[in-house]
Amino acid sequence: MKAVLEAVAPDVLEDTASQAPTPDDDDALVVESPGTTSVVPTDPSTPLVLSSAGSGTVSISLPFSDRAADAVVVDDGVVSYDNGNESTTVPAVKDDGSVQVTTIIDSDNAPTRYDYALGLPEGASLVTDAESGGIVIVGSDGAFLGGVAPAWARDANGAAVATHYEVAGTTITQVVETTPQTAYPVVADPFLGISIISSVSRVNNREGLTYAVRPTVFGRAAAEWIHASYGWSEAVSKGVPSRQGLKEQYVCHPMSQVARVKSSWNLDTWRPTVGLMRTLAAACNP
Repeated sequence: MKAVLEAVAPDVLEDTASQAPTPDDDDALVVESPGTTSVVPTDPSTPLVLSSAGSGTVSISLPFSDRAADAVVVDDGVVSYDNGNESTTVPAVKDDGSVQVTTIIDSDNAPTRYDYALGLPEGASLVTDAESGGIVIVGSDGAFLGGVAPAWARDANGAAVATHYEVAGTTITQVVETTPQTAYPVVADPFLGISIISSVSRVNNREGLTYAVRPTVFGRAAAEWIHASYGWSEAVSKGVPSRQGLKEQYVCHPMSQVARVKSSWNLDTWRPTVGLMRTLAAACNP
């Protein structure tokens, strides 16, 4: 499994937790990161669980859990379950506690639909965005409890494979639209996290004060619209002043493929408020 991921989707193995899995235990992997605890079971019929003080607990039932084999070690932070149908579920826990629940599809005989039933706090629901394909878990009070990055899939030649989510109640189904031209194996995934911002720190510069916002691994993958609302709210809750100019700089970063991958998203208090489009045109530094 590791060789397949390295060849087809090496980014899945980036930023994974350093813990070695222990599939002889009931829990194959337990990752405790600041604010989040992630538990990956040995028995696939037991849901995977993410929990935090702020978001409560979100559980994820894995595809074909009634027939899949128990977890085996792939790498630190990564295990796999053979589904017995030419597909394998490979959860990769990141160092921030988010989980990339990868599926490796071996051939055109494998299923093309993969169900993930979510267990949510009472009153919580799923909100989808048709344009980006991202999904947010929202509490009964409208608060952000977690999110799922837009669906993606890639074949053995590195070509994108059409894919999307379908939502029914609290079950997310990833549909992978392979064609006769698809080269196998295919790697696809839903990427779920319950925190967008890892930390906010204040940096004094000659020009003035900068707020260095460090997104989580999930935050870097999250859709733009998630940042424009829930991400900004989380940044404010962690110390960024609620000012329009700072919000425009923040929202700009995930809109730019260059800025999105920076180690921190620096919001400079001395920069003018010029509107989001002009901020984007100025590479987030108007």
